[in-house]
Amino acid sequence: MQRFHQGQLDFFCTIYAVINALTALYGITLTQARALFATILSDISAHQRLWRMTLNNKTDFHWLASHMLLAASKGMSYPLRVFRPFMSDQELPESAGNLALAVAYNDEALAGKILYPENEAACWSAFEEWLPLTGTQPKAGTAKRVAVLRFHRYMHFTDEPVVSHWSVADHHIGGTFYLRDASKEENALYSLDKTAAVFAPEMLSGRQNVHIEPSSVFFVERA
Repeated sequence: MQRFHQGQLDFFCTIYAVINALTALYGITLTQARALFATILSDISAHQRLWRMTLNNKTDFHWLASHMLLAASKGMSYPLRVFRPFMSDQELPESAGNLALAVAYNDEALAGKILYPENEAACWSAFEEWLPLTGTQPKAGTAKRVAVLRFHRYMHFTDEPVVSHWSVADHHIGGTFYLRDASKEENALYSLDKTAAVFAPEMLSGRQNVHIEPSSVFFVERA
């Protein structure tokens, strides 16, 4: 008999990605994580437009990652330094704290703020310089830096991704970047390999079928 595990029917991967980032950096407890989860859902539900988009997966959730990281740093006792390496405005804007102003980052007004790196090697170098080089995943509360990001997974040259997912990378070794991921799906990705993932969508191919969205990348460290 088929059964669905808890969390499989929602679209809250952005919330889990940020909470798992805080777990890596601050070692937050289950009780603290539940409080964060309840708080952010309560915040979103106060804005019906965002709530409907969130429940029906009708948004890219960039606004949610920005909001949670800003809220965690300023009002939730988890001081963070956050910047977006591939955006012209690298710092989180104060406006991210106001969900009434939230818009999708593919909005035309924001498209000009996205900086696409000159080549794939430059993108990977930024990740290599930011994340620790180690063969062991950092224990909860011991990581100094993480990267919150969104990736799209394609199959057989499909025009639309079969999966769009937020996660958090916490270390790398040998060209593989490992994820502290919340998914329990059988085909879930728990790492991103330089030979299979790209930053520029035009580089997608049968062999390289994962697109990391440069505009979604948040480099995060303990303040």
